[in-house]
Amino acid sequence: MTDVFEICSRYIDEYGELNPTAATSMGVSGYDHLWGDAGPESVTAWLALADRIEAEIDALPEPKDRFDTLARRSAKESFALSREVYVSGAQYRGVSSIVSGAGSLVGVLDRMPTTTEEECRNLVSRLSTIDQPMADWRTMLGIGLETDNVVARRQAEAVIEQCRTWADGFDRFAEVDADLPEDLAEDLLDAVAHAKAAYEETADWLQSTYLPNAVDEEAVGIDRYRFESKRYLGTELDLEETYRWGWSEVRRLRSEMEALAEEVQPGIGLDAVMEILKTDPARMAPTREAFLERMTELQVDAIGRLDGLHFDLPDEIKPLEVKMAPPGGSLGAYYTGPTEDFSRPGTVWYSPGDKTEFHLYDEVSTAYHEGFPGHHYQGAIATYLTERLSRMHRLVVWYPGFGEGWALYAEHFMGELGFYDKPDYEIGLRINQIHRACRVAIDIGFHCGFPIPDDAPFHPAEEWTFDTAVEMLLSYAYLDEAYAESEVTRYFGWPGQAPAYKVGERVILGLRDQFMAREGATLKDFHFRVVGSGAVGLDHLAELVLAD
Repeated sequence: MTDVFEICSRYIDEYGELNPTAATSMGVSGYDHLWGDAGPESVTAWLALADRIEAEIDALPEPKDRFDTLARRSAKESFALSREVYVSGAQYRGVSSIVSGAGSLVGVLDRMPTTTEEECRNLVSRLSTIDQPMADWRTMLGIGLETDNVVARRQAEAVIEQCRTWADGFDRFAEVDADLPEDLAEDLLDAVAHAKAAYEETADWLQSTYLPNAVDEEAVGIDRYRFESKRYLGTELDLEETYRWGWSEVRRLRSEMEALAEEVQPGIGLDAVMEILKTDPARMAPTREAFLERMTELQVDAIGRLDGLHFDLPDEIKPLEVKMAPPGGSLGAYYTGPTEDFSRPGTVWYSPGDKTEFHLYDEVSTAYHEGFPGHHYQGAIATYLTERLSRMHRLVVWYPGFGEGWALYAEHFMGELGFYDKPDYEIGLRINQIHRACRVAIDIGFHCGFPIPDDAPFHPAEEWTFDTAVEMLLSYAYLDEAYAESEVTRYFGWPGQAPAYKVGERVILGLRDQFMAREGATLKDFHFRVVGSGAVGLDHLAELVLAD
C-alpha cells in the first residue's frame, strides 16, 4: 500500500524534473545539465503538482504513527505556505540583495562538481544556456512591472551591481578539476563567455527597464510584515512586544560586553577594546588560507569533543568543508547542506568581500553557528533521518525561525560549555547576539513604522532611516561599514526574515527550560527532539518537543 513517505519521495522526483536547479541543490541526479522553465508557466505546473500530491496524501488512511503524522503535516503546511507566497505575488518581485533569480543560478553552479568529464559537460550545458533562465526571470519581473509589483530602488541597484560582479567572476568556472579533452576545454571557455554576456545583458535590462520603475518607499507596512514574519517563523508575533524585547536584549548584551571589555584591558572602555580586537595582529588570521585553516580546526575540535556527549553524530555527517564563497553576494557566512547520499558534504562558506586578513574575536561563534553544532548538525542530521522524516521534509521544507533559531542557540550553548576560552571570544559571542538583537529592532521598527523608543540609548523617539540603521550596527554590533550597509540593505529588501534568528533562539531556550524540568531529561535528548523534528514552524516545534 502506498504511504505518505512514498508519496513525498515521488514528489521530490517530480519536483526535481520540474525544477532542475532545485534538483541540483537537493542532490537529485539526472538534471544537472538542465535549467528547466522558470517563467510564469512554472508556477502553474508546480501548483498542479502540489494539488495532485496533496490529494493523494488526503486520500490515505489514518496515520499509523507520529512520523506518519509529521510527514503529512509538514507536506501540507509547506504546500499551503508556498501557495500563499504565490498568491502574494512574491515571484514577480524577486529582486533583492539577498534573494534574486540571478543569485540563485550562481548558487546552483557553485554546487556542481567538476571532477569528471561528464560533470564538466553538465557545467558547459548550463553555462551555455544560462540566458534561458535569465530571460525567464526577466519575464517574471516584467509581469511585476505591469502590475505595479516592484521593489525599492535600493534593491534594484544592489542586484545590478551583483550581476556585473557575478559576470566578472564567471572565469572561475573555467578552472575545473577534471582533465578535459581539447574540444571540451574550448567549449567550456565559450560557455563561460556566454554566461558572462547573459549576466551583463540582464544587468543592462535591470538598469534601463526595471530601475526607472522601482519605487522609493522601502517599508512594507504592518499588514504585509505580519504575513512575511509568520511565513518565516511559523508563529504569529506580537510585533510591539517583540520590538520592545529586542531593545531589552540590546541593553542587556551591551552591558555584558562592557563588563567583558574590562577583562581584555581594564579602564579603556568598550570602544577602545573593540579597536584592539579588530586591529591587533596577534588576534588575527593574516591570510585567507590561515583563516580557513583556523575555522576548520574549530569544526574538527567541536565535533571531536561533543560527539556522544551532548549530540550523537553518525559517521556520514561528520565530514564538513570550509570554503571561501565566490565574489558578488552579500557579505557574511552561510551554510549549504549535504546531498541526500552524502556524496557532497555540508559546507560552510565565507563571503568576506575585499578582506584579506581576518579578526577572530567574532568568527569563533560564527563558526559554531554555520557549522557544528549549528546548521551542519541540524541540516545533516535531518538528511540522515530517512526513517523519521519524509524525503520532502528533509530536502525542501525550511523555516528560518527554526533553522536560524537553532544556529543562534548553538552559539549560546557553546558559551555555556566554555568553548569561548578567551574574553575576546566571549565578546565576539555577544557581538553576534547583539547583532541579531539589532536586527529585531531595525527590521520590525523600520517596516512597521515603530519609532525608536523614548527611553532607548540610541536616537530616542526618532524614526528609522537607512543611515540610522547602519549607525546602530556600527555602534552596537561593531560591524565594518561595508558589512553594515550590506546588512541593512538585506533587511530592507527581505522583511520579516532577519528577526527569525533571535526570536527562534528565544523560543528554543524557553522550550529547553520546560523540557529540562522533566524528571530524567538530558540535553542530548532535548537537542535530538529539536533537530530530529526536521524543519517546522515554531508553534509546531513546541508541540513536538513537549509531547509526552
